[in-house]
Parts: sequence; structure tokens; C-alpha cells
Amino acid sequence: LERLRTNWKQLIEEAPATLKKSNAIALLRSGSIRPIAIDNDTIVLSFQYPIHRDTMQKPENQREAEKFISDFLGRACKIRCICEAENNHLTKAAIKLGAQITSVEEK
Repeated sequence: LERLRTNWKQLIEEAPATLKKSNAIALLRSGSIRPIAIDNDTIVLSFQYPIHRDTMQKPENQREAEKFISDFLGRACKIRCICEAENNHLTKAAIKLGAQITSVEEK
């Protein structure tokens, strides 16, 4: 996880030319998305905005992102998308303890 977090911006910036214009990479490039956890072979990506999460969950975007991140990590992985407010320390602490977000209330 630390390797992925540390190299996130560089990873996105160095995406292969064939992927740079894809919707998945454009979403990953957004500053409102970051990797927050790894659960077995699943990378948990936190999205600040529900629209970005929903767009990434479209099958074609999710497949592209999974392949891209898998290539970087050198092993097959899946992604799980959640939506959380950027500075919600309680949510972050709960996820570290194994909690899963089941719904998000929009305000």
C-alpha cells in the first residue's frame, strides 16, 4: 500500500500513451482519488465525489484500472471503489480496523 501511495502521481503520469486518454486513467489522475487500503488482492480506492466512483465502477473503466494497477504492482489485483469525505478521520480509522462502507449519505 505504501508503495502505491508514494508512487501514485508518478504512476498516473507515466501511464502508457495508449491509456493516457482513457476514461479510467483520467479518473485516476483526478486529485480526489487515492488508494487507502489493500485487502488481499483488492485495492480500495477512495473517491471524494460519488460521480467519480460511479464512473470508475463501469465495467470497462474498472477493468482498465485493474490492469493498469496490476501491471505496476506486478501481480493481479482488483479494485473496490468507495466514497468518503477527504478529511473524515473516523472513516479512515474504521477502515483500517476492517470496517466496510455500505452506503454514503449525500448532504
